[in-house]
Amino acid sequence: VKISLLCFISTAMYLLTNVTAPVLVFASVHSDFAWRIIICCDVYSSFVCVWLSFEKFDRWYQALCHCCHAQCLSFCENRIWHFKRHVNLRQQVNNSSEQCAQHVEIRTMQTEGNQ
Repeated sequence: VKISLLCFISTAMYLLTNVTAPVLVFASVHSDFAWRIIICCDVYSSFVCVWLSFEKFDRWYQALCHCCHAQCLSFCENRIWHFKRHVNLRQQVNNSSEQCAQHVEIRTMQTEGNQ
């Protein structure tokens, strides 16, 4: 979850940078300044994401990203639980179908044997 979250943050900042580039018209000093701030934020966030990905900086990661990490972990566990439940239900349906088919075959054989 840690690497996925950090990758998501870094990618989101990169996309934000590339989406705002065509929007900001470099006709004024203000838009040029805003563009430079956005570039700096992108570079800085990428650096911090790489930095936090190392185990040595796990304490910092927990301090900065604990809330997001907990939510992502909860989401992933929830999806896995639902997937396992779906697979188990499908297996139960398949087993029930096989048992029904076997029961029908046995009943058919018994019926044919009686005639």
